[in-house]
Amino acid sequence: RPVDFLPKESELGEQFGVSRITVRKALGELKTEGVIAGIKRRGTQVLPTGTGLVGLIAPNAYQPFYSGILHALESALNGHGMGLIFHSISESPERERKSIEALMKRRIDVIVLVWDKSSDNNLDLIRSIPRQGTRLIIIDSVLPHLPALFIHSDNRDGARQAVDHLVAQGARRIMHLKGTGGGFSAE
Repeated sequence: RPVDFLPKESELGEQFGVSRITVRKALGELKTEGVIAGIKRRGTQVLPTGTGLVGLIAPNAYQPFYSGILHALESALNGHGMGLIFHSISESPERERKSIEALMKRRIDVIVLVWDKSSDNNLDLIRSIPRQGTRLIIIDSVLPHLPALFIHSDNRDGARQAVDHLVAQGARRIMHLKGTGGGFSAE
């Protein structure tokens, strides 16, 4: 993260039309709150405001799809000095709601939500996440007009590519097995 320094006290006083004493008091309050820090011979540094934490909410932890996301995300975050908080909601809309509320209370930097059929019940709360300043990444769904990043697979195109590959390899009798579940990757 880039380091930002504030102008000198005299410059801040001129800029805002206040005395140097008023500037010092304001800077003292910001130091107490942990927003800035004085560094000798360099000035007053603006401290990073993020928590360095990412929350992952998934329907469960036992299916390979979800545990794979958990492992990959944790590895990537550790490489950047960030931490991960994982919530398994056991496919419960109420647990998902409580998980979102708990992560928002902690002022987490990013929420990664693996979409589940229960997520539809919490759509209003999910839509409020970006409005409260938390970045949102949704896996396995796309919600128009929601300021979030979306990660989803194109199952039809993937199936077409797989069939094309098999035909190119000489396969002539190809069978497709489909589960009874809906449109979610782990079903």
